[in-house]
Amino acid sequence: MAAFLILLFLSACTDERRAERLRAAGPNPSLDALLKVADADIGARKFGACAGCHKASKGAPDFGGPNLYGVFGQVMGQHSARFGYTQAMVDKGEVSVRARGVISGVD
Repeated sequence: MAAFLILLFLSACTDERRAERLRAAGPNPSLDALLKVADADIGARKFGACAGCHKASKGAPDFGGPNLYGVFGQVMGQHSARFGYTQAMVDKGEVSVRARGVISGVD
């Protein structure tokens, strides 16, 4: 599960093969198709930018952001009872699907 989360919440780093992998996933790819072409090493590097605030292991404490372990498919703003989400996040009430467009190396 931690490896899956690392694939989810990412932002920087270069990926020369991104366009190639996206083409391989097909038009309007499903989550399963994206995961088949995702690159875990790129995802791990990208998560490094998030790791200062977010942890992704079971039982890890919240820091500048909530622990992301098990967050996929949960209602946004309600995953961690220990983290102080903004009221706007709590009121949103959406399920975090596909990390809202940030799946590692294929987003």
